[in-house]
Amino acid sequence: MEGRTNDSGIAELARRLAKNGRVDKVDYLLRTKTIDKLAHGGSRDIKAQLDSISVNPDMSVEGNVVLIVDDVTTSGASLEACRKILLEHGAERVAMLALGQSV
Repeated sequence: MEGRTNDSGIAELARRLAKNGRVDKVDYLLRTKTIDKLAHGGSRDIKAQLDSISVNPDMSVEGNVVLIVDDVTTSGASLEACRKILLEHGAERVAMLALGQSV
């Protein structure tokens, strides 16, 4: 889709969940630095996640209830980092959903 920064399958799922009166903010959080996957030995420190994620300055989550959707979580650090960022930027509440969990 033109103008989209994230065309992954999980982003498409999130966009479909955003229909029916919900607002699509899939492109609000932006991964600005590549990090190693946690399941492959990457840092499980939430700081590494926070340092690699920024927000889209052209969008706002002020006062929104936000659902974060992730395909797989290992430690929960990326979900928790996203939750922290969203709350710091004015989200009213943040729910998190992971489709699977690795060990």
